Amino acid sequence: MSIIKNLKTRTKILATSACLIIFMLASSGYAIYAMHKIGSELESIVGHDIPITRAISMITEYQLEQAIHLERSLRYGVILQSSVATRKKYEYEIKAFERLDKNITEEIISSEEKITIAIQMARNAEELNQFEQLEKSLQQVEHEYAGFVTNTKQAFVAIERGNYNKIEQLIEQITSEEENLTLELKQMLASISEFTLQASQKVADYEKTAIQTLIMTLIIAAVAGLAISILLSRSILVQLGAEPLQVQEIAEKIAGGEFEFDIVHAGSKPGGVLASMIAMRDNLLLRSKADNLAKQEALRNATVNVRVKTALDNVKTNVMMVDLDLNIIYMNDSVQAMMKEAEPGLKQVLPSFDADSLMGTNIDNFHKNPAHQRSMLGGLKSTYESKIEVGEFTFTVVANPVFSNDGERLGTVLEWQNQTAEIAVENEISEIVSAAAAGDFSQRIEMEGKDGF
Repeated sequence: MSIIKNLKTRTKILATSACLIIFMLASSGYAIYAMHKIGSELESIVGHDIPITRAISMITEYQLEQAIHLERSLRYGVILQSSVATRKKYEYEIKAFERLDKNITEEIISSEEKITIAIQMARNAEELNQFEQLEKSLQQVEHEYAGFVTNTKQAFVAIERGNYNKIEQLIEQITSEEENLTLELKQMLASISEFTLQASQKVADYEKTAIQTLIMTLIIAAVAGLAISILLSRSILVQLGAEPLQVQEIAEKIAGGEFEFDIVHAGSKPGGVLASMIAMRDNLLLRSKADNLAKQEALRNATVNVRVKTALDNVKTNVMMVDLDLNIIYMNDSVQAMMKEAEPGLKQVLPSFDADSLMGTNIDNFHKNPAHQRSMLGGLKSTYESKIEVGEFTFTVVANPVFSNDGERLGTVLEWQNQTAEIAVENEISEIVSAAAAGDFSQRIEMEGKDGF
């Protein structure tokens, strides 16, 4: 008993369920076996017994009808020369006899085929012996019927020739063969009826056994299920430490974020799952308080970040931020305006350049040697300044790495400055100075477009 008590609830449920399932499977298996036997017997009756019975019955029916037409033809044959009408009746009866001869022959062949199939599909030695006996009886019927037809045809020839002595001899043989044929057919029908009756009795026996088995299985399953339910409910209550509804209510409160509530329990102290849930409630309460403090701190940080972003959005400095893969993740208004202004000239070098769609793109597009720039920015530890020449434009880029409070690299902040105009002025002044040094004082600085210098 101690071993059973120490088993896990899942193990107990699985073990008891397995025992019930095995028992029910065994009982159901036997019931299915009985139902299969019923189906097998019914299949034999429907597939073999009934078709063979029908065929033999048709042979018997045709043979009796044929005997009637034979008797009439013989009666008309005696007075065949009396009138033309008698001749027509005689010929009609012969044709009817021949038509029935064809039908009987076809039914005999059909019966042979059905019995052959039944022999091939016999399920046991007893059934095989039964159908083999039927086959022998049918062969005897076929032999006797062949003699009957042969003698009848000879009788028709004797009638045409007027050989009445021969006719009397043949009629005696025909009558004997007809009686034997009728007797043999009756015996075959009786044998088939006996087969069918035996099969029907087996079906009834199997059905009775199957019903009894199923009823017994249901009774045992019901009693066992009730006993198992009582034992398992006690075991579950001990492991839960309280009623399932109470445990569910506590779990729902905890799942809903409610931690400050009283828990009523039976006994001096809670046990099982209830005790664990109380401890979890207490731990989550402490964690919730700590999380609230962390959320307040995060809210303060988010407020600071919003202020910083607002400030960056509105400063005159052109500021851009890229992630570790050098994809643009932030652009302030100034850098967007600078890129928009330079867009017509940049399109001449970069046809796909679109100032309105720069977010998410990679800054490799601005460099002649992206691999070099990636290497420099990837290992960046402090401020790095470089010049980028794209077509007619010259940009100064000041890069600074961005780190988290834990020292993790987050990306790079870039300060852009379009120095194209300044460089042009410097080049112009340099040309004037060089000209003056050569004695040419006629060169002047063009003031157009140089506001702000």
